[in-house]
Amino acid sequence: MTSVFVHVHTHDGDREETDRATRQLQRELLALDVDDVRPAPEEGPAPSGAKGDAVTVGTLLVDLANSAGLAALFQMIASWVSRGPGRSITVKDSDGGELTLEGGTRDQHQQLINDYLSKRPEEDGRDGS
Repeated sequence: MTSVFVHVHTHDGDREETDRATRQLQRELLALDVDDVRPAPEEGPAPSGAKGDAVTVGTLLVDLANSAGLAALFQMIASWVSRGPGRSITVKDSDGGELTLEGGTRDQHQQLINDYLSKRPEEDGRDGS
């Protein structure tokens, strides 16, 4: 299984706007062939008296059956970023890889995605080069 953190950033950084945008993206990502998309838990224990786990506003945890699903995930994210002013998304994986999409053209996004995917290790242990 491959898991990535998806960090949503909005133009004004308003907590409510970021939360709304994150929930919208979550609904769209669930339409993909992913195992799960859920709000990422906050690091550390939940506050005393909390009725559930604390979550990090603006961050989703996406579980994919394998890394082959990353390309579709990135295409959806690139489309989402381009549909609203001031949107950006940073994706972080467990191997320390990071990709940020913001502004730019479709071709620029595609180049960034291709560069990121080419640097990822293959699932059989080979690197993507």
